[in-house]
Amino acid sequence: MTGLTRRAVVRVTSEVDHRTRRPFVVRLEAGGHLIRVKTLGSRTWFTVTVKQLWQLACETRAREVRAEKMRLREERRAQRKALR
Repeated sequence: MTGLTRRAVVRVTSEVDHRTRRPFVVRLEAGGHLIRVKTLGSRTWFTVTVKQLWQLACETRAREVRAEKMRLREERRAQRKALR
């Protein structure tokens, strides 16, 4: 067994919470199925599964792609309108 399957990995990030100005603490649980996040110094952990995190990332990326397509579409419309 590797170390990742036996114990949690905990890291303090350089990203800070805008309200408390404290850095986030990320904990990868044993087995790699859960990710827990809290701000440094607080007691409450927020848990998310890797599958949920992946789904959120995919939805965010799809939203970005749609917004970019709409922006390009509006630019093309404005160019066509200017040529008339």
